[in-house]
Amino acid sequence: SDSSSSGSSSDDSSSSDSTSSSDDSSSDDKDYELIILNEDDDYCVGVDGGKQKEDRKLELVKCDEDDDDQLWYIDSRGRVEAKEDGDLCWNPHRIKEGSSIRLEECGGS
Repeated sequence: SDSSSSGSSSDDSSSSDSTSSSDDSSSDDKDYELIILNEDDDYCVGVDGGKQKEDRKLELVKCDEDDDDQLWYIDSRGRVEAKEDGDLCWNPHRIKEGSSIRLEECGGS
């Protein structure tokens, strides 16, 4: 009886530890980087108007690794998250030929 009660209390503490540590690592450990679109490293994905805001169109711009508006994080589902506003994403899997790509809320992509 004693071993089952101590087992459940240790189980509770380990489950709460794993929840809090995964929350901390998911927001702090993202590796934002340029998305380079040609072999010469000249052109990257940027944002029309130079600010990552909802409904802004993406465009090709001269690569600048110091420009946060050109830095992106690709999550496990393939969505691309904006560095300037982590609630905004674009989904390369939804791109259709000839259509413009816009930043939208991550929950919707």
